[in-house]
Amino acid sequence: MFQVENLRNSYEKFRSLRKKLKIDRDCHSTVNPPLFQENDDVYVIEKCVIPELHILQGYVHHLFWDGLVPLLCRDRALKEPKKLKLVAKNH
Repeated sequence: MFQVENLRNSYEKFRSLRKKLKIDRDCHSTVNPPLFQENDDVYVIEKCVIPELHILQGYVHHLFWDGLVPLLCRDRALKEPKKLKLVAKNH
């Protein structure tokens, strides 16, 4: 999961590579510093909650199951969502 430290590092990378085309993709599109001031170990999802509409529409579902699970394996991918109680019992 993405932590505040990752946001800061991505922004610094973007700043160091500025004025080069398509650099923002390499910096996770982090072209501005984080607006919130938190410790580096705070997870971004703790401060930026996913809107319910996106969950209901299935985008998160497809990104997770079709994108993240094949990359990490099911148990590893479900570790953080289970901690945050985001996983239904039937999964």
